[in-house]
Amino acid sequence: MANVLILCIGNSVRSQMAEAYMNFYAKGGGLFFSAGIKKTEINPYAVEVMAEDNIDLTEHSSKSIQAFKDIPFDHLITFSDPEDKSFLSELTYQHWHHLPVMDPAQLSFESEEEKLEAYRKTRDELKRIVLRFIGQVLLESPEKELQL
Repeated sequence: MANVLILCIGNSVRSQMAEAYMNFYAKGGGLFFSAGIKKTEINPYAVEVMAEDNIDLTEHSSKSIQAFKDIPFDHLITFSDPEDKSFLSELTYQHWHHLPVMDPAQLSFESEEEKLEAYRKTRDELKRIVLRFIGQVLLESPEKELQL
């Protein structure tokens, strides 16, 4: 059983979505956690678009990377690419998968519908990534790098 940490800057959108999908689709295939370099709040748009896919984020909370410093992970998945990567030395992991995924919270929008559509696009991309990760890495070969 794999131990997986999914990390973003604020643990408010992408990492929360990915953690929820991992727990939903890889039932019993691992222990999945998400955290942020800094702790924030769960983004309400993330909650809304995940609910559209029957995934409930209302009980999720943002967690800081500090909560996971002493836990060894088989896989570390990052979606953000901050200039300062010193946080990597604070974690113990065997495999690092950096998968750049757009953070819709960092964009500007003309309308509410445009904003929701951006969150849906991110949700759908993360769902594809999670399903590939489960199939290619967790089930097929734990030593393999994720091929997108």
